[in-house]
Amino acid sequence: MKFYCIAVVMIFTTGTGVAAAGSTNSSAAGIQLPVLGTSKFGASRFGIDSSSGFTISAVVIGGNGSITCQSPVNLGGSSICNITRDGGYSLASFTDNQSDRLSAVSSNSYVITNITADHIVTGAFSSSPLPGVCGSSNNGKFTTPPNSNLCTSGTASTVTGTGPWSWTCAGLNSGAASLCSANTDYKIKMLGASTTHPTLQDAYNKATEGETIFAQAKTFVENFYCNKKIRARLFGGKDSNYAATTGFTTIRGTMIIRDGRVDISGFTLK
Repeated sequence: MKFYCIAVVMIFTTGTGVAAAGSTNSSAAGIQLPVLGTSKFGASRFGIDSSSGFTISAVVIGGNGSITCQSPVNLGGSSICNITRDGGYSLASFTDNQSDRLSAVSSNSYVITNITADHIVTGAFSSSPLPGVCGSSNNGKFTTPPNSNLCTSGTASTVTGTGPWSWTCAGLNSGAASLCSANTDYKIKMLGASTTHPTLQDAYNKATEGETIFAQAKTFVENFYCNKKIRARLFGGKDSNYAATTGFTTIRGTMIIRDGRVDISGFTLK
């Protein structure tokens, strides 16, 4: 921005009479006033030179984000300031020429209109609570514990369980955590029942005297513990409809019978 003054030059000569302002009439004797210059904006004695445009500067205090503004801007023009925050941070304060303008920020941008002077916008970012969000593995079905796409936001804990599995997505900056889970892709079904069970252990725990349990011809990673005073029959190697026998059901773990009686067919233990 350039400021300048137009000097008034007064020349005294002999004689009488005064030339009119803005005139260089040499016939007038006495005081002669040269033609006064005019500024770009029509000011006769003082003007502002905006030939290089007005500067819009941006300052970020403490980092954790950035602010960029369109600059320079012509007289009466507009400038858009784009505000970008780092992950886990939000805009805590925002001023324009030391005037609070935080409420004027919309959709991460700030607009200055009808610009007639330089502007300095200043912003500061602070950490904000962000809740944990489960990833696409949540409510999924797997043959082994899921190890990817656990959280879309936050930090995933260790996956626990033998199917179903569970984990949490911890929030950032004291944000709330989310509980996530996934199930096995294989089911166990009891004779005559419409519901299915994700594990052999779950089916056995719900079994009553004389119960028949069907398992698909898949591999189940679990430790199977039988300690109920009942007789139960387990038939493995079934198809997806629990009807035809197509192979064997594999238990990858241990099987312990402490009490009762368990008749087993179509199973292998690894």
